Amino acid sequence: MHSNKGTRSVDFIWALLGRGGAAALQALTLVLLARLSNPQDFGLTMGAQGVLFTAAYFLGFGLGPYVTIEQAKQRYSEVVTEIVHVNQRTSIASGVLCFLGLAAASVIEPALLALLPLSIAMLAMRNSAVLEGIALANRRVRMFGASLFLRRLFQLLLFAVLAFIGVDPLLSYSIAFAASETAINLFLRKIVGRVPRPVSRPHFRQLIRRAAPYWIETVSVQFRGLDVSSAGFIGGTAIGGIYAVPARFSSAILMVPSTFANLCLPRIAAGTPKTFKRVCIASVPVILFVFLLLSLLAYYAETIIQLLLGPAYLSAVLPTQIFCIGFAALTCITIANSLVQGIGLARHVAWTSMLGAFLLVAFVGVGAGLHGATGSSWGYSIAVVIQLILLIGSTAAGVRIYLRSGP
Repeated sequence: MHSNKGTRSVDFIWALLGRGGAAALQALTLVLLARLSNPQDFGLTMGAQGVLFTAAYFLGFGLGPYVTIEQAKQRYSEVVTEIVHVNQRTSIASGVLCFLGLAAASVIEPALLALLPLSIAMLAMRNSAVLEGIALANRRVRMFGASLFLRRLFQLLLFAVLAFIGVDPLLSYSIAFAASETAINLFLRKIVGRVPRPVSRPHFRQLIRRAAPYWIETVSVQFRGLDVSSAGFIGGTAIGGIYAVPARFSSAILMVPSTFANLCLPRIAAGTPKTFKRVCIASVPVILFVFLLLSLLAYYAETIIQLLLGPAYLSAVLPTQIFCIGFAALTCITIANSLVQGIGLARHVAWTSMLGAFLLVAFVGVGAGLHGATGSSWGYSIAVVIQLILLIGSTAAGVRIYLRSGP
């Protein structure tokens, strides 16, 4: 037992180091993009990327988290093999649709032509999501962490090289993104190995119906990424660019609770109420650590923004401090979603995530119209707190029933 606990601790540390390193590299990539461009172009890129992410995950049908649970229950079952082969086709469809969408939008905003390579990144990301889920369920945690770190390192280095030789910053960013996601997809294929083909022809509708709760939750998470687009659409691209500072750079901190949540999901799904209790206790120091990071970020926001982004982004200081309030609630939601999904309450996670995402995008847009980037941050924080309250209220009874069902 002690050995198992030690192994889990080491796995978490490795995964956290991988994701933490990846988050730091991603932050550096965004710093470089912000430095090389202006708030308008930065806001345009982050807004377009948010739209593409949402579209790609909509076409992912929640197969990533669903395959993690199914693989944890039984390795390479018929359901798992169906998921893998269906995901290959839907990944291609998502890439094609993202390309066509960007090409059409570039008629109105020509700068979007530089972001066309992002459609390749979306294709590779969607395909990699299922492979990562299998790797996690197979306890290949260190490979999972390594894949995240390597993709961000490759993206940063290629972006820097392309920018250095004079390639347009937006084009450099999108090419580097596409190349890194493609490379990591090949890496994951090698790690996971050959997946058996399904015995019978995959029943697409039945598969999507079973994955629906995870689909809704993952789409809702990505729909939140439209917050920058909402702020930019209503308040203007400059306000969208300022709001994008906390909205996008905070993803580095989100790596901590999301890593914990990803590792816990297969364990809870294959475990008992006693496992659930242990994971709940283990989540407390993780949450407190994130709260500490957010407190430091809020306190030193002006110094950090001045140092990393320069005076053009100093108006993002107050929005960043307000944003930290909502981000603290998001940390709790990220871990709680994984906990209750693992015990069969995925539908509750789905509807609260969907409602929370719609509220967030709406409140951010309204806030931008009323009080600029500061209003957007208030809208974000209020929406996330409401989602947390709804999640606790809707799952409390189900959790109590589950805890009484076994030792």
